[in-house]
Amino acid sequence: MPEIDTRSGYCKTNSTFYSKRKPTPFPANDGLDVTTFISARAHHGTTAYIDASTGNRLTFADVWRAVESLSSALSDFGIRKGDVVLLLSPNSIFFPIVCLSVMSLGAIITTTNPLNTNREINKQISDSKPVLAFTTSELVPKLSDSNIPIVLIGSDTLIGKISKVGKIVNTLDEMMKTEPNRNRIKERVTQDDTATLLYSSGTTGASKGVISSHRNLIAMVQTAIGRFQLDDNQQTFLCIVPMFHMYGLVVFATGLIASGATVVVLSKFEIHEMLSAIGRYGVTYLPLVPPILVALVNNASQIRSKYDLKTLKYVLSGGAPLSKELTEGFMEKYPGVTIMQGYGLTESTGIGASTDTVEESRRYGTAGKLSANMMGKIVDPDTGKVLPVNRTGELWLKGPTVMKEYPLQGSRFTCVRDNRRKLSKLDRFLVCSEFFNKWPLACARALSYRYSDHCPIILEVVDLKYGPRLFRVFNSWIGKPGFEDAVKEAVDGFEQFDPPDSCLTAKFARIRSFLKNWRDDFLAKENESESLAMSELEKLELEMEASDLSEEEEWIMAENRRIINEIGERKNLDTKQRARVKWAIDGDENSKFFHALVNNRKASNNFHGFYINGEWCSKPSKIKKHVFSFFRDKFKDTAMSRPDVTALAPVRPGPEPCDRNHMVFNLGDSGRL
Repeated sequence: MPEIDTRSGYCKTNSTFYSKRKPTPFPANDGLDVTTFISARAHHGTTAYIDASTGNRLTFADVWRAVESLSSALSDFGIRKGDVVLLLSPNSIFFPIVCLSVMSLGAIITTTNPLNTNREINKQISDSKPVLAFTTSELVPKLSDSNIPIVLIGSDTLIGKISKVGKIVNTLDEMMKTEPNRNRIKERVTQDDTATLLYSSGTTGASKGVISSHRNLIAMVQTAIGRFQLDDNQQTFLCIVPMFHMYGLVVFATGLIASGATVVVLSKFEIHEMLSAIGRYGVTYLPLVPPILVALVNNASQIRSKYDLKTLKYVLSGGAPLSKELTEGFMEKYPGVTIMQGYGLTESTGIGASTDTVEESRRYGTAGKLSANMMGKIVDPDTGKVLPVNRTGELWLKGPTVMKEYPLQGSRFTCVRDNRRKLSKLDRFLVCSEFFNKWPLACARALSYRYSDHCPIILEVVDLKYGPRLFRVFNSWIGKPGFEDAVKEAVDGFEQFDPPDSCLTAKFARIRSFLKNWRDDFLAKENESESLAMSELEKLELEMEASDLSEEEEWIMAENRRIINEIGERKNLDTKQRARVKWAIDGDENSKFFHALVNNRKASNNFHGFYINGEWCSKPSKIKKHVFSFFRDKFKDTAMSRPDVTALAPVRPGPEPCDRNHMVFNLGDSGRL
């Protein structure tokens, strides 16, 4: 175990920061989905979800009964493991039921922001390819451009009004009334299977899908329960953060009910509704963002006089570090409330770092300590150097909640700009969980960035066993002395009683070994013969300069030349065979180059259009018509009629000079020809 500094959690051996928090235990059973894990945890809670605006409640028994019914209905509809289901909805007490039901089948839940435009939603649909969508009647028009079957969240009385807008196949209310099928066969779902496909905010570019496994979500649930100490007391959370975001989904829509906590749900944020719900439902935990905290501090006297906040014990802030002035101002005006901060990413399932006590929150300008089981490195984004304690750089996280990703080899960075002064790791290679299961030891390799500031990234599979290393046999060897005998000896002396595939592998390995020994011996003898022939040939050529060669010496010279030519011809054949194999594998680089050159020149020489009478025209038929008219007018004869030329009898000019042949012809001469 490397030596870790107890004060900072930093290890000099591997330049890694380790979490100082108590490690969180995780279930060892690999065949476990997050829904089963949550439902199996014991607790003393009664009410799971409360709709803040209507007061409607769902007990834990209601939730799990609805999840079981909806799972059966989805299975009957044809939803299977690996299918993607879209959820387009504001916060709702039914949001968790849809998510838990989908994930219990091994299907994948993907959510989207109800405020997104139709174009943004269609882009996500095109990328994630859902087979079914859940949405409300108000949001059905946003799915009108797709042909996805829709399950309506809400009353079935609205189906007739919106059926022309979307393909409504059922309602959530009806599906939750389905009698669970106790005999249905459930597909095996493991912790490494994909559970969610949520899309990042697109801070560094276009929004990208983030694959999180059941293992990631289970780790998040365990971490959240340990952080809030929910196993000790009954707590009530007010959910004003969007459930379609990672933190809202895995904490408020799924995770907190594992401990028996009650979640009060606001469908949309309104500060009066938020403050009223705290007193009405006895809220103890309030998650918010810094701007809301500023409003609470600036209007503290009016808020405390108008609203009942006696039950509020904790405020959870995220999105940006709180300043010293804001933190102290809040603690002064709300002395009984503890501020907790958190930092996380969609890629880390909402987990990264947090402040969990008043003392930790007084470390102003920080997001807190690394969460339980997390590790981190601070890296200089310009040089790629891993930095020690008390240095500023880019934060790299690793832990059980971090999304699946293959290790990067070949380079620490995938984007190199400004003459290597700006280095970053923007690009990723994302794969499905089945790929991880099949090739667990693969890696992503960053190639040379010779032609771009972004390195090409390939997936390199390193764990497949293709049998013995390939051994090349050249056609020129066949028929050479000893070749056939080496193969026969290898095959005749082979005895093994393993399975057929193992026997075949071992037989090829034995043949390879015998041929390798023959090749080494053959090439050694050939090189010796070639050297001897070259030496003899040089001696005879020197003798030829002094005197004529005898008949015997001429025969020796011819024989040596024959030997050298045969060896050279064999080497040429081997070279051609190598070239053909390389061309078959790598392609003909020269052909690629010249084809690209020709195509580029052809493209640069093409006419994309012309200005005709001051207007740009690219239509071929119109251009052809105009060009034809232009040249037709240029060669048009201005004479409307031509004189007739007649002759009474043909006259053949003779060889003698004739002045008449050089006379100017005019119309008056036509009658004299």
